[in-house]
Amino acid sequence: MAPQLLKDLSTHSRKWIIQCCVSRKWIATNCNTGKVLHLDMVLIDSEGSDIWAMVPPLLIPKFESSLIEQEVYEIRHFKVAMTKNTFRPVPNRLMIEFDAATLVQHIKTVSPILPYKFYFLNHAAMMKRLYDKKNLSDAVGQLIDHSSLTSRTSATKHWKEITIKLIEGEMVKVTLWGSIGKQLEDIITHNERKAVILTITSVFVDEFKGEICLSSTGATQLKANLDIPEVLEFKEKDENLTAPVLLAEVPATEVPKISLAQLNDFKSNEAQSDKLFSVEGKVTQVRPNWCYMGCVACPRKVEEDLEEYFCGHCKTTSSIAKAKYRVKFQLEDNTGEADFAILEHEGLRFFGVMADELFQTNQRSKEPLPPQIHQIVNMTLKLTVKLTQFNIMNPQTEISVVSIDHDPLQQLNKDPCSKDLGGATSIEQKMEAALDCEVEDEK
Repeated sequence: MAPQLLKDLSTHSRKWIIQCCVSRKWIATNCNTGKVLHLDMVLIDSEGSDIWAMVPPLLIPKFESSLIEQEVYEIRHFKVAMTKNTFRPVPNRLMIEFDAATLVQHIKTVSPILPYKFYFLNHAAMMKRLYDKKNLSDAVGQLIDHSSLTSRTSATKHWKEITIKLIEGEMVKVTLWGSIGKQLEDIITHNERKAVILTITSVFVDEFKGEICLSSTGATQLKANLDIPEVLEFKEKDENLTAPVLLAEVPATEVPKISLAQLNDFKSNEAQSDKLFSVEGKVTQVRPNWCYMGCVACPRKVEEDLEEYFCGHCKTTSSIAKAKYRVKFQLEDNTGEADFAILEHEGLRFFGVMADELFQTNQRSKEPLPPQIHQIVNMTLKLTVKLTQFNIMNPQTEISVVSIDHDPLQQLNKDPCSKDLGGATSIEQKMEAALDCEVEDEK
């Protein structure tokens, strides 16, 4: 039987034979516990079509070592399914799922298959992709600057902020979470005093203080100075590309861990500027107004007028608005208590479902809080929070949560009632997918 092309695949058969290059692969893990979820790949065929392929955790030992990036394989007997609704690394509506019957054989092809295919966004396209959790995005740009590798209370949680310059000249900040931040340090070390053109795969497009920014996920990879047209275009456009700041010039920093009493003291000190802190405590209550109606194009709250919604930031009127997370809760430790808010980005990561979807489901139940949010009461959470000048000038306001160092799935799975909480299976799957993205969030 002759091999088929990726464009010919359908969900109606398992008798497929394809010949594809493994463009890239990665292990998807729960970013809080390190639990392995699955092995993911992007495959490319001879026509340049690509598809997302997934290997379940029990079969990873069988396939991981036999599938090497940039090598070509003949793959037989696999399942073709509709792709997942969130975190797609490529736009194909189908995906491949390996199982125990799948066969893989390394081959030499007569006609070479391109090893890379990316979906690079310019600045205008990034604006259109803002807050899109369905599709992951790729970016290419010159590394201009980078921060130190910053750690949270957990030794496995790190992030690094970098600035890249797009080919059109715009500067864009990128937050690299976890091990991907350390990988950047290796790239800089190996390209010391050389310009670095970074290819950054599978990121989210976010906004912080009105500026477009990118955030890495569990699928993100960094490639330096690839031999692809986009990188060559950078070099041809500017022959005097400068090297980024050297690692030796950037001191390491850590987010200080403090008590809630100390946090409240900082909050009352008008001399303080915006700062990150790490706190830990038990959730004692969650307020009922857990979301707000926001603009479909930006994170701002909209004003409702009859059946239309006006965004003062975008200066636009729309017939639709979307619910967005603003989960206000109280945390308590042995020194005191403080109020915090989980916003849209970290809300998606932590609860594993879009706020708007949760809002629609909860409206039908008419409960004040969705069960996924209500059950954080009595949970012990480790938070990285940002104390801002606004909090200092307005002491009664909630402090924004930057990231949550906690695995809700672990606690949900221990709860014998969790299977009755609004379809726990589907929510759990979404939570695993959301947590797969490296702390994706909130500025």
